[in-house]
Amino acid sequence: MLEVDAVYAAYGTARILHGVSITVNVGEIVAVIGSNGAGKTTLMRSISGLLPPTNGSIKFEGKDITRRRCSDIARAGISLVPEDRDLFVGMTVHDNLLVGATLLPKRERAVRIAELYDLFPTIVEWRSRTVGSLSGGQRAMVNLAVGAAAKPKMLLVDEPSAGLSPQAAEAMFDLVQQFGQSGTAILLVEQDAYAALRIAQRGYILEQGRVQGGGPSSELLNSESIRKAYLGL
Repeated sequence: MLEVDAVYAAYGTARILHGVSITVNVGEIVAVIGSNGAGKTTLMRSISGLLPPTNGSIKFEGKDITRRRCSDIARAGISLVPEDRDLFVGMTVHDNLLVGATLLPKRERAVRIAELYDLFPTIVEWRSRTVGSLSGGQRAMVNLAVGAAAKPKMLLVDEPSAGLSPQAAEAMFDLVQQFGQSGTAILLVEQDAYAALRIAQRGYILEQGRVQGGGPSSELLNSESIRKAYLGL
């Protein structure tokens, strides 16, 4: 479904990704783990079109999206759920969901938002509140819902647990897993390697902008070297 092939990316003269290759299959949750500064967020930005690669290629459903505009990539079915939770803080939760659903035909938007309220029942209580009045955990949940509002084929979920309490982080991972089980393909970037691998089918290890390994999550979780380096075990 998603094929990232030998991708290089940079911010000006600062080279961040060095020949990264990963794949995500239909209906699969794939985790990318690694330390801070490994290039995980840069990879997500390159796939979503925010930072076009300097070399390499990115294909989605067999079509080259390497240097297409963000809006075109979104219309193709890829939605980024950013770490910074870039929401409209002065608008209500409901209006943020409406913005997220704008890629859908008008007749489908209300139905989709009703589906999201079913998936995120606690959000119903906040629908009339401004996003700026929400806690960090509440914003994270709304951020995920907004990312899913246009019924994407693939979600790029960047550091969903960042800054959250353990309880809120666990709730976020449960929701991400729920989307994966519903058939949405997910590429999950996460500092908490254990939590990410627990819900993913496969994982990649990214360090200094290079893929240093990967495989089924069960194998990565049981690897002694990975347990010591990333899981704190």
